Amino acid sequence: MAARLKSKPSSGGSGSGSAGGSPAGSSTYVVKSGDTLSGIGKKLGVRWEVLAQANKIKKPFVIKAGQKLTVPGKSSGGSYSAPPFPEGLAPGRSAPSAQGLQKALKDAGWLDRSVPLSDAYGPQTQKAVAAFNRKHNLFTAGHPNDPAIGRRGWSLLHELAYGK
Repeated sequence: MAARLKSKPSSGGSGSGSAGGSPAGSSTYVVKSGDTLSGIGKKLGVRWEVLAQANKIKKPFVIKAGQKLTVPGKSSGGSYSAPPFPEGLAPGRSAPSAQGLQKALKDAGWLDRSVPLSDAYGPQTQKAVAAFNRKHNLFTAGHPNDPAIGRRGWSLLHELAYGK
């Protein structure tokens, strides 16, 4: 039976699931009938987006009973945490921290790799952040085309880019 993601999951930290023979720092979960990525994520303490990314599951996020999912877990150093949110990072401003944002956007697939890194939080960065915010319902200014990355968005972006 196929299962689709039914609702937006709440945020969860990294955790481990049922035992299995997966790469170091991860485990395996066998999908049961009626499971959804968000339900599995809540049960195991892992964001559904992280589960989808780790298992290369794309829209419409279909999983099937019996399917084995790799569940990213804690590495020996603990769970991933994003770098601190930089002060002064804002659309239209220039700051070295804009390069860190652009690199994370590229590494997570939100900004074209051909865009050069720059201290400017310019139009291409703003467009990528707005798309990321829309996808993850992270509107710091309350509108769907918000080009500003907030603390929650910064953390999620870094987790998706580097928290494997």
